[in-house]
Amino acid sequence: AAVATPVAMAVTELLQNAIEHGLGGRGGVVDVDVGVDVQRARLVVTVTDTGAGLPDDYDLDATDSLGLRIVLTMVRDRGGDVTLSRLGTGTQARLDVPLA
Repeated sequence: AAVATPVAMAVTELLQNAIEHGLGGRGGVVDVDVGVDVQRARLVVTVTDTGAGLPDDYDLDATDSLGLRIVLTMVRDRGGDVTLSRLGTGTQARLDVPLA
């Protein structure tokens, strides 16, 4: 529960962002992939959309989005990492969180 609850909240926010900002009413696809890196004992979740993509100069650490600030805090407070990457015309958000 100590990992599942903040990860669920973070994924919900990332899905909302992908639908609202990535796809923005234009349609497209949002994929969620969940995996466990057994050797590192980490949960890895990716949310990928086929939407507009991030601006070239986007800096996650300087975001003014309250939702993303909360995601960063919840994940980093548990020793995890959050990355956002531009994928052509889409975006991938990746959470990497310790299981313990």
